[in-house]
Amino acid sequence: MNRKYYMVRVRRDVDAFAERSLVAVGWSGVNFSELRQDMDGLLQRVEEVHYQGGVSPRLVGRKKAEIRRFLEIQKGDVLVVPCYKGFYLAVSTGEYIYDSAEMQRDMANQLRVSFLKDDAGKPLFFSRSGKNTALVSKLGVPGFTVLTYGDPEVTAKIDALLQDGKDTSDAAQVAAREGRAMEEIKKTLAAVLQDYKKQSLDHGGEGFERLVADLFAASGFAVQKLSKQCGDGKADADVLAIRDCALGDEFKTAYFIQVKHHTGLTDSTGLNQIIQFKEMIEKAGVYEFRGGKSGGGITLAKDNIRYVFLTSAQFDPDIQPLADDSGIILIDGNRLAEMLWEKIDQLEDLRHQLGFIKKYEHIG
Repeated sequence: MNRKYYMVRVRRDVDAFAERSLVAVGWSGVNFSELRQDMDGLLQRVEEVHYQGGVSPRLVGRKKAEIRRFLEIQKGDVLVVPCYKGFYLAVSTGEYIYDSAEMQRDMANQLRVSFLKDDAGKPLFFSRSGKNTALVSKLGVPGFTVLTYGDPEVTAKIDALLQDGKDTSDAAQVAAREGRAMEEIKKTLAAVLQDYKKQSLDHGGEGFERLVADLFAASGFAVQKLSKQCGDGKADADVLAIRDCALGDEFKTAYFIQVKHHTGLTDSTGLNQIIQFKEMIEKAGVYEFRGGKSGGGITLAKDNIRYVFLTSAQFDPDIQPLADDSGIILIDGNRLAEMLWEKIDQLEDLRHQLGFIKKYEHIG
């Protein structure tokens, strides 16, 4: 069979889409189903709708290539769909769909697929652990929605998984069950982060900034909450997190994080603040940091600094192109909930402030 193999990332609610036998991508301002027979016209329309306002030609070209790949998926082609700690396998039906109800979440362009199912009729979970490195490495490539697998050795591994139709190790069963539970907990945690009535964080944004600082500290970063006057004009960042390295300052990596405790959708205000902060640092060339675990000073070169915009809510879909073009990492409420889940056992006071109790269940 002359089929092709793709990695297709569903950016949110991947399990819910999988239950409906769908994969979904963005660029919802353009109906792919209507225009896919005129590829050049469709790509031009995407650029007009989604990539105006000084977006770099390189980014636009990369995103157009991803759209072209997505629309080249034919009936019988195989999709590897990343999920929490694993992936699903599906075969394309070739049926493209535009769901206007998903416009607000920017997930309207969809493809109907047939997922490999387990004995309970659920999409079959494959653990990333123990799988071919070239296969799983593409699952975590940041910033890409659609990639192709072309190496015959890798596609043979995918075919073998399809043929076996199972991932039956005990560890895989635990990971699959944990993944399903994680999705439910993540949804609850993401909702709690937005709802002041279900938490006891300090008010005025201070408690949420402390939550972010504690999360990065639990992940091994030296953390400093920044003063409200740390930037010039509207330039602003709330938290500085530094990954230390004993080899020297040139090997340290720092993250300036702009934090917003919002409900619903977060607009571009905070994004513009962190972009202006980035421009301020890059103009200066270095950043002097006093404090940290050693109590001494650290000089950070601009090439060792990353910039993050983090919200408890969801981002307005229009934010993504500007963030990509400006090199800003976006973390929404769902991703934050995922990060918190990994460290919440180390953050007992925070767990209590968010109203969660610890519970373990055996699968036997």
